[in-house]
Amino acid sequence: QTQSTWGIWKSKMTVSVRRQPKRPSRCLVVAVLVLLIGSATAAPKKTKSELEKPKSGQVLITPKVIDSPVDDIKWVGAKSETVFVKTKSGSLYRSDDFGRAWVPLLSVLQATGSLVSGHDEVGVVSKLVVSPGEQDLIVAIGTKNHHWISNDRGKSWRALNEGRALHEIMIHPLQSRWALASSWTPDCTNESEEGYCVKELYMTKNLAEKKPLWEKISDYVVQFSWAKQVDNPFWDAPEIPVERIIVSRFSDAEGKQKVGGWHQDVDTVFSDDFFKTAPRILMPRGNKFLFSNNFMFVAQVDAKKKTEVHLMVSNDLGRTFKEAMLPFKLSQHSYTILDTSEGSVFLHVNHYGPNVNYGIIYTSDATGTRFTLSLDHNVRNADGQCDFDKVLGLEGIYIANYIEEVDVEDEDDNNRGIKNDKGNKRKGSGARKQNAKKAKNQYIRTVVSFDKGGNWRYLAAPEKDADGKTIACPQEECSLNLHGITFQQFGPFYSTENAVGVVMGTGNVGDYLRSRTDEVNTYFSRDGGLTWHEIRKGSYIYEIGDHGGLIVMADDQKATKEILFTWNEGLTWEIFEFYNKEIEVENIVIEPNATAQQFLVYGTLEGKGVIVQLDFSKIHDRDCEGADAPGEDSDFELWSPSGASLAGRKCLMGRQVSYTRRKQQSACFNGQEYERRELVKNCDCTEEDYECDYGYERRKLNVDNKAKVGELGPCVAIKGMENNITNAANCPIGEMFEVTGGYRKVPGDSCVNDLHTSYTVPCGGGVGHAGWMVLFVLLAIVVLLGGITYASRSAKFKHLFGNIGFGGGSAKYAPIGRAGVDTAVEDDYDEEEEGEAELLRDNVIMGYTQAQNRDTTVTRRGIESASKPVNAIKPPPAGHRSNSYDDDEDDFDPRV
Repeated sequence: QTQSTWGIWKSKMTVSVRRQPKRPSRCLVVAVLVLLIGSATAAPKKTKSELEKPKSGQVLITPKVIDSPVDDIKWVGAKSETVFVKTKSGSLYRSDDFGRAWVPLLSVLQATGSLVSGHDEVGVVSKLVVSPGEQDLIVAIGTKNHHWISNDRGKSWRALNEGRALHEIMIHPLQSRWALASSWTPDCTNESEEGYCVKELYMTKNLAEKKPLWEKISDYVVQFSWAKQVDNPFWDAPEIPVERIIVSRFSDAEGKQKVGGWHQDVDTVFSDDFFKTAPRILMPRGNKFLFSNNFMFVAQVDAKKKTEVHLMVSNDLGRTFKEAMLPFKLSQHSYTILDTSEGSVFLHVNHYGPNVNYGIIYTSDATGTRFTLSLDHNVRNADGQCDFDKVLGLEGIYIANYIEEVDVEDEDDNNRGIKNDKGNKRKGSGARKQNAKKAKNQYIRTVVSFDKGGNWRYLAAPEKDADGKTIACPQEECSLNLHGITFQQFGPFYSTENAVGVVMGTGNVGDYLRSRTDEVNTYFSRDGGLTWHEIRKGSYIYEIGDHGGLIVMADDQKATKEILFTWNEGLTWEIFEFYNKEIEVENIVIEPNATAQQFLVYGTLEGKGVIVQLDFSKIHDRDCEGADAPGEDSDFELWSPSGASLAGRKCLMGRQVSYTRRKQQSACFNGQEYERRELVKNCDCTEEDYECDYGYERRKLNVDNKAKVGELGPCVAIKGMENNITNAANCPIGEMFEVTGGYRKVPGDSCVNDLHTSYTVPCGGGVGHAGWMVLFVLLAIVVLLGGITYASRSAKFKHLFGNIGFGGGSAKYAPIGRAGVDTAVEDDYDEEEEGEAELLRDNVIMGYTQAQNRDTTVTRRGIESASKPVNAIKPPPAGHRSNSYDDDEDDFDPRV
């Protein structure tokens, strides 16, 4: 009997995946594909209704060649079925069926603009803006003072505001006919330092009418935003007037507007009447601001040092602001708000000045103001992007890259800092210095936290490689290291909200991260980053669909015509050819929810752009069944994530959450309408449910053997911070001050039966001698109880408590073993060197993201895909302005 093998056959523009007795020769299959694609191209154009539909078991392939490479993609509609593609040459294409059939729009736009203006030269499209509240309303900003608007999702267009160069337009999230727009004055196009070069702010209330009336409401503007946020119910509170506008602008300015760096004469103000009366100051010296979930952040320039800033935080709709309390007295030059999705703040701070590719990650309490150190030497780039990401769809799991050790000798700004191929011995301990230089040799490693940044451990290395061979790796050096978004050559670690537990990444197994293409492979996890599998040798770009039921990949290091996909979460992979020529694949994307079965692969070929839609909607014959009753007779199963140190205890963030997800081998679709079921049960508290309070840090254990799992060290007071920890006199009168023993429960954690207790006392200076005695007694009790609790869980001291009711499993994590933090640092950053201020892109208080409102710029991971933008607070770049500015270089996009 002939042995059956999996074969892939091509038929017209489809790919069938079915069992075949014998696979035909590769040369024959390729020849057939080339012939049929060529004939399809030469055939008369089919209408949308005549386009071939995929048959059962087939993948339908629909290619489209466009005038130049893809620059931006927008998904619009209830199911994101309408897709717009803007090319790098300024053309615009539209599809109504997830990218299968495309209609070019540039000639229509140019004809419309020319008819209104009477000019032949009307330019091309520089940016597409979709109304956040009414997605049928779309604005296309042009390059030569011509712009266009559509009220029917791009089916028809009319000219908008011919004659004014729009830099940015922001449509109101609730009043879709209201819009704000910024414009630089004409003198900004001159190279001369003379002239009136100012950024002006305009407003209209009739955007959709034939001739919108624009009114100038402010000038010398740095940043602006509507206060209402459509995707954030917290900022849609009734006490915020629908008219409220928040603006950062120069006060009492005249002449040419200053650009670049931080400025002490810029204030953040707000107006509730479109600036008809004088606006109210929200934050003096507030240069940049950012909305993120329940928080508003403002970067306030220091009153004395103009290159330093303070982060001001509000969690009450901007009524009051408090300065972020960081545990170390270091200069702060810029910030990146990494995540606020779980009720607290992950904050990356650049303490070290310009041209340094690392900073410190802090995590806050529930107020967003009291921060403790989470991860030192987190990798960052000049745009404020950081190698840090949340595993979407799961609570409390984060992945990050950090520089384990730093050699600050022989600065080389062009060296990313990965250990060289000769394996030179590591130098230095990476001790914190105020004005550290970028290192020549940096040893980057990937770590994961299962308790919201309280503790970090290395990623577990897979046991076997993609060929099934055992990976030989010394235990003390054997961990998985993955590339992040700061290094665009390879795909970054990546997850989506609707594919629970699925994480993808590229990197290597070893003691540091490599960047040579022959050392980078592709990896996959289906349990939230707890365990990993090497699925392919080499680096691939990837995308996830059908709630994790489809994963599609392509080689991104060399031209290719092959696509790989799996429908069973990596158990098997199928390969087929998706084009008749090899193209340079730039990315694979899907609609923002990552629930569809249609993917877009785009890249370049001979200077042109290529978009290929892959439709997997017929590879299965049915939808999955049994979501309401997961188990043996269902296509679904219950799965509970867990942290690496919990020894089988399936609890994260103080609770056991059971997710309903499709079984790996169920050959069916989840479907776009599938909603994941979750069952929740609280767990008893363990050390993983706590982090160190403000002013405390973990004492590291097992620092000499960092790869071994060790117990969590106790939280101890940071040297020099002892007096601030219990100083209730410094907090506002009328509030309460919480006294802890150095531990606080991770914000959002719901565990029961607390291990560590705390007490509250009134704030203010009215506490007498007796009151302070009580306070210190309470603190001593808390510290004593905390010490006993820690000792009772320590393997070293556990036997001493065996007969008095203590015990239970001790919490174990692998400390990453960095040296203790220096708190006495020298500050030699020259405040007078304004040119030294970070030349960073303005839209990243330092915003780029990493979910879920998408960054629309083309990056390695998904234009408008399920990837989250990072939000950064930083000064704008220095340099002369022109009306051809990229929007990224001036305004921070306040969407979060």
